[in-house]
Amino acid sequence: MKKMFFITIAGVLLHVASAHAAAHSCRQGIDSVLERNRILKVYPVPLGAQCTIEGIRSMKQLALYSIAGQLIKTWQGGGKRVLLTAADLSSGTYLLRVSFDDGTCVSKLILKQ
Repeated sequence: MKKMFFITIAGVLLHVASAHAAAHSCRQGIDSVLERNRILKVYPVPLGAQCTIEGIRSMKQLALYSIAGQLIKTWQGGGKRVLLTAADLSSGTYLLRVSFDDGTCVSKLILKQ
């Protein structure tokens, strides 16, 4: 009887611990998505003739890709705020990849109207 009681208690404790770890892992994933959204702002949305890109760190290079993965255009950064001309882009969905001076990169989907 004591062994059965001990095994039941151990099983409950393991279940609670694994549920807590799973919830923490999920929350950590949500936090990383939220943090990524704070790193880079692109406006106006959808893009017009010009757009502004603001980062929380100094940007080194910006690259614009088509949704199919083809490199469309690159720009050199040089600060936390960059003004880009998008008048020559056709309407559609693009992927903007920004490389920061510290070596990290962030990608963001953007729409051109």
